[in-house]
Amino acid sequence: MSEISRLADKITTALKKRVYGKTFYCPVCHLELAYADADADGLVVCPLCGVVIELADVWGHPLPVVHDVEINRVQPKARMHPVLTHAPVGLLPFALLGALFLAVVSLLAHLLPSGENALLHSNEFQALLQAMPAISQITLLLLGLSVGFSLFTGISGYVDWLRRYGGRPYKVIQLKIYLTIAFFVVGLAALLLHATGMVFGADGLVAASLNGTLMTLVYLGLLSVQMGVIAVLGHVGGYLVFGR
Repeated sequence: MSEISRLADKITTALKKRVYGKTFYCPVCHLELAYADADADGLVVCPLCGVVIELADVWGHPLPVVHDVEINRVQPKARMHPVLTHAPVGLLPFALLGALFLAVVSLLAHLLPSGENALLHSNEFQALLQAMPAISQITLLLLGLSVGFSLFTGISGYVDWLRRYGGRPYKVIQLKIYLTIAFFVVGLAALLLHATGMVFGADGLVAASLNGTLMTLVYLGLLSVQMGVIAVLGHVGGYLVFGR
């Protein structure tokens, strides 16, 4: 486990360096910020604690120095963004589980022996097959709600950025915006595949063909990408709110 953790830290550090560039820590709340967040005068307002930081040049090394505190920051009483984020985060895993269940049952239906006394003809399995169209529709509904709520979550986050953070181009907020767009676009593609019957047929099963298998792999791949994106979004969002 320790080796896996070290590998994960290496990958995270490399990706963070690529996205953020050179970084420093806020002297007050220890939030990691990018040097690119500073304006032309070398000043940056910490999005977490609100202190005004100057990146002073000391012996050729930038040193973050606290100058002031932003006390007039907008504090809306009803911030919808933190509430709405729970909807896509909570719904998507169930959509993925539903899709995996449909794929596994389809695999069993196509591969199980079809003899008279086989499991395929048991009452339990036949009842499961009859429920497959409903399970497919429920999975589609969960995915649709997750993608739909992500749109409202992104819009509320954008408004929150403009009101609460003054629209300042923080790298961490830009990352959240890009990931939200990626989540919506990838989710929309998965939603269209499912809704148009390219993955699961009217019986709720994957077609026993090469095309059906490929579409299922693409569909599950898209959902997996969404899971990865939303995990990063949750981590970055929590880090922005609570710091280290």
